[in-house]
Amino acid sequence: MDHGLSIDAYLRWILWASFLGYSLHYITHHAQHTDQFGHLSLTTEMIIFGMPLAAVAVGLLELMFRDRAGTEAYKSDVPIDSFRP
Repeated sequence: MDHGLSIDAYLRWILWASFLGYSLHYITHHAQHTDQFGHLSLTTEMIIFGMPLAAVAVGLLELMFRDRAGTEAYKSDVPIDSFRP
């Protein structure tokens, strides 16, 4: 059984990393993304809200593809009971 990452998993991680990178850029260069009234520009708003939404959608598609293919999800060697207090 192969537990390698698929294209959709790579895409999901790239979207999350891009969102975090753009958020850092927004924090450091806030004035470039707002107008004179302090409102976000349309492109900034679409990127800040669209990238996480796309990452979640790709994750849900990944779950759907895995379910339709009948493959099992990755199972950890660490039992869940070890995380409970």
